[in-house]
Amino acid sequence: MAIKVFLANDHDIVREGLKNVLSKNSIFNICGEYNSNVELINYIEKAKPSLLFFDVISNDNVIIRNLTRIRIICPKIMIIAIIYVDDYMFYHDFISLEGINGFLKIDFKTEELIKGLSVVLAGKVFIHDVIKNIKKKGEGTPPDVYGSYLLSKKRYGRKGTNSPNG
Repeated sequence: MAIKVFLANDHDIVREGLKNVLSKNSIFNICGEYNSNVELINYIEKAKPSLLFFDVISNDNVIIRNLTRIRIICPKIMIIAIIYVDDYMFYHDFISLEGINGFLKIDFKTEELIKGLSVVLAGKVFIHDVIKNIKKKGEGTPPDVYGSYLLSKKRYGRKGTNSPNG
């Protein structure tokens, strides 16, 4: 059974790269793509994807604001966020959001995408190692994004995760 993938990213190069990697495996079927978040919910409603990739530049994002609505439209959808910012507090707050299955930093490699997909498809949450290791300004230790995830898991009843060590 094919996995219907929707790509919501305003960078053509990112969408093309994702399509290139995903098209190498017949299990993935690109059911739609969109380069703006303005009417994205309508497109998701029409396409009914099983997997959604979306970009996050700030926490004021149409997908973040509409996670509940997306989950009503597509209850079993898997959502992978591609994050563009290097801000400790943003990651800390963002990781604890309910309803996102994977977190990739924009500079991910193909192998990291494949690893993330395998974790998410197994029903677990994937957090890119780069995100786990972001450091708070002026501090020498990375934030506890994995701990933030565990707190949200407890709060929202999330299932499984990849280990804190990758």
